[in-house]
This record gives sequence, structure tokens and C-alpha cells, in this order.
Amino acid sequence: MFKNISLFIVFILAIACKNTQTVTQNFLDSKPQDISMYPVPKDGFKHVFIHLDQQEDEDNFQIEFYAGKTMKIDCNKHTLMGKFNEQNLSGWGYSYYNFETNGEFRTTLMACPDDEKHQEFVKSTTKIVRYNSKLPIVIYIQDGFEIKYNIWKRQELVLDATESDK
Repeated sequence: MFKNISLFIVFILAIACKNTQTVTQNFLDSKPQDISMYPVPKDGFKHVFIHLDQQEDEDNFQIEFYAGKTMKIDCNKHTLMGKFNEQNLSGWGYSYYNFETNGEFRTTLMACPDDEKHQEFVKSTTKIVRYNSKLPIVIYIQDGFEIKYNIWKRQELVLDATESDK
């Protein structure tokens, strides 16, 4: 009887230790990556980080990010002018991005009949990069602008291109 109780206690302790290990590993996996090796932003700039959750097959995912600002605009289509430049973090082999802009926006020139303005996030052209949960995506941007991003997943349906008749 005592032997059965001892085995039962050992079994319960083993399960408890396994669950504790899983919870601890999940906590460690969810912690943001170390970013101390990246340069300090210049005056008037800030750096932002995108930390990604681990996915089962990360080759099926991509990240699209863009800079922008929420502004009052009219009925025209507005775009923040600027571009993302990829930089190499010397000695580490990691990349980061600088968004360079003079703060100007381009716009279509349609006549707006009601001349009413509304709040909208005016974004730049986008940058698409591969999904990698092991490293943060680091972006330096001027104060007053924001970075937003989308996560894209490859669809299961694969389509064939149409062959030309000629």
C-alpha cells in the first residue's frame, strides 16, 4: 500500500514539474528580445520595435510595415513621402531600418465637392520583410510619426498562371 502511494506521489510530482517547465519555457519564449546592441536614436528620432510571436512554419509569413501620421485630410488620396533604408548592425549581422522623410506628403488633386476634412492615418510606401520571431524588427523614425504593420500568411490555395495563346 505504502509503495503504491509513494509511486502515485512521484507520478504527481513528475507531472507538476513538467507543467512548471512548460509554463517557464512559454514565459521565456514570450519575453521581448534583447535590443541593447542597437544604436541610440539621434535627437528628434525614436526607435520602435516589432516583436513577433513564434509560428510553426515562419516561412509561410511575412511582415509588411509602414510609417505614417494621423492627420486631417480632404477627399484626396494622401501618401507620406519617404523610404526605408536597411542598415547592418556592425559586429552582429543584424539589420535595422531607418525611415527617411522630409515630412512632405503627396496627394491627388481631385476637387472635393464638400471640402470636408476627416482624420485618417496617412501612410508611406510599405516595406515587406520575412517573418523571424528570433529577432525584433528595429525601425528608426522621426518624432511625430508612427510605424504600423501587418502580418501576411501564405494561403493554402496555389493557383496556376494562364498560358498565352501566342
